[in-house]
Amino acid sequence: MEYNYLNSEGEIDRKKITDTISIVLNSKQIEKLNKILGSPDEIKEKIVADCFYPRHNLLFLDKKNNITTYVLVCFECNQLKSNKKINQNLKNYETFFNELGLKVFYNPMEHHDYFENLKSKKQSR
Repeated sequence: MEYNYLNSEGEIDRKKITDTISIVLNSKQIEKLNKILGSPDEIKEKIVADCFYPRHNLLFLDKKNNITTYVLVCFECNQLKSNKKINQNLKNYETFFNELGLKVFYNPMEHHDYFENLKSKKQSR
């Protein structure tokens, strides 16, 4: 996803979304995600970097395919942004994304190498 995707109203500009991997969740995964989003874990102080390149994003769509809620997660800088009040415990999101097969990396080079490898496998098919 492009990183300058939010407009001045804080809404996502759908034209700038360029997904590499998208997954539609099944009912069991949605139930688990709802628990993660809503469980009020204590927010502990965390070290935050200045980058914010959210490589893991949750987009909630209505029946007309409009984004109603978004959660943008950058594990590299330890931050998330959302247009709703949600749980901020990144460890829960890390576990969830890894269970979906959407690997979490804390280093941009690991992320780059992983996706370059995926692209080359896709092109060789």
